[in-house]
Amino acid sequence: MLKDIFNSPQIATIDGKDYKFEYNHAAYAILENKTQKSAYDFYDLFMSNKEIMIKDALVIVTCAMQKHHKPKDILKFEENLRNYPGLWQEIKEAVISAFIIPLLPPQILKESKLFENSKKKILTKSQEK
Repeated sequence: MLKDIFNSPQIATIDGKDYKFEYNHAAYAILENKTQKSAYDFYDLFMSNKEIMIKDALVIVTCAMQKHHKPKDILKFEENLRNYPGLWQEIKEAVISAFIIPLLPPQILKESKLFENSKKKILTKSQEK
């Protein structure tokens, strides 16, 4: 699975600042350890369109920020999210996309437009065969 994951940062701009959300193996592991739920429990939650509790949103977001942001920036963003729960609605699409895209089967991604937006897109013709 390590080579089959097609993750890429999803960007949300809040007050003129870009925030990158990306799920890799480490982010999924942190999420599962912090929540005692599997990544597929969250996947099911996202696919069901049920309301996401703010406590879950906080963990989902902070795990997605691990790769591209410093701990102090993540804590500040988490504080803002706690104080302004409406912020979750502004970043929800980017965060959920960052979470779901790596879980999709690679063949589906390669055949879809999602793959074109992935940083793993850079394959030579000999690698694609």
